[in-house]
Amino acid sequence: MRYPPFFSCSLVHRKRIGGSNGFRDRKHRSKRVQCVMDDAEKELIRTRTDIVELISSYTSLKQAGSRYKGLCPFHQEKTPSFTVDPETSRWRCFGACQEGGDVFKFLEKAESLTFIEAAERLAERAGITLTGKGDAIEAQRLR
Repeated sequence: MRYPPFFSCSLVHRKRIGGSNGFRDRKHRSKRVQCVMDDAEKELIRTRTDIVELISSYTSLKQAGSRYKGLCPFHQEKTPSFTVDPETSRWRCFGACQEGGDVFKFLEKAESLTFIEAAERLAERAGITLTGKGDAIEAQRLR
């Protein structure tokens, strides 16, 4: 099926190649994993995970006022440009990489994980069992 050049479809990609009209249709196969986590589960994991403790296992942090500063674990540097704000559970690098985010993003970047894998690790660390239906059940901790 031929589409005009201005037509946009999420399943068809027009690729420029040599040929009679110079275009060929190419089907995309999506490898997306359906995320069944809802916002309540994400927020529960976010609030139960101590971001300073998590990031301190990758780089040393020193308290500077209400925030923590340290060397960025994602690039080489000599002066601290990496800040962690425990009140908002966010981190940010003001150096070369200019990255920032929350606990999920940090673990994704540090361990080269997908969002789901990072969420599973953080949930296990926080003592939360993910049901896969969008409901989080707190794990019973043995004392």
